[in-house]
Order: sequence, then C-alpha cells, then structure tokens
Amino acid sequence: MASHQSIGSGSSSKSGKSSSMGQQVLCYHNQIAPLRTVKYDGPTKGKRFYGCSYWPKVKRLKAKKEKLQDEVGEMGIATTETLFEMKENNTDKKLMLTLVFSWPFLTLVLLMK
Repeated sequence: MASHQSIGSGSSSKSGKSSSMGQQVLCYHNQIAPLRTVKYDGPTKGKRFYGCSYWPKVKRLKAKKEKLQDEVGEMGIATTETLFEMKENNTDKKLMLTLVFSWPFLTLVLLMK
C-alpha cells in the first residue's frame, strides 16, 4: 500500500487515492484529518492541507502540561524545604527535652552526695 503524506500536518491516507475520490485522510491519532487553509502571512498563505483533528486541543494540553510540570517542580522544592525544617524542629525539640530532663537528674545526683 502506498502512503500519501502532507508535509507538516502529520496526516496520511491508507492508499494512494486522493481524498476527492472518497478516500479519507487520517491523522496520527487515527482520526479523520480536516482540510485546513494556511491563514498566516507568507508564501504558503491560502494553501490547503490536512491537519490533525486534535490540533487546537493538543496545543492547549501541551501548555497545561508544561505549567503543571513547573508547579510540580516548585512543590517538590517546597516539600523538601518543609521536611528539612521539620527535621530541624524535631532536633530542637529533642535538645529541649534533654535539657529539661537533665536538670532534675543533675539536681538529684548532687543532692544525694
């Protein structure tokens, strides 16, 4: 089977027949690829191409993914800092308890002599 590829769109058809003969062009997601027109200024403006049916959604999802990755990274740093602070506080509490209990013990030892 021959494959027809549209440059830059990621769409292909299952055979060499053109889409005007009833053959449907599918994108990488195995969905029917819509026929689109280049709207940006440049040498390809007005040209038609088959694009991905998920294209606007994919673009937004990639932006959300990047934002979430940044947030997760920041949360990881904040969690690490919080754990470090908790360990420091825990060490401070242990020292305080040691001092509190050592003074009466020292007093008892001195009184028994």
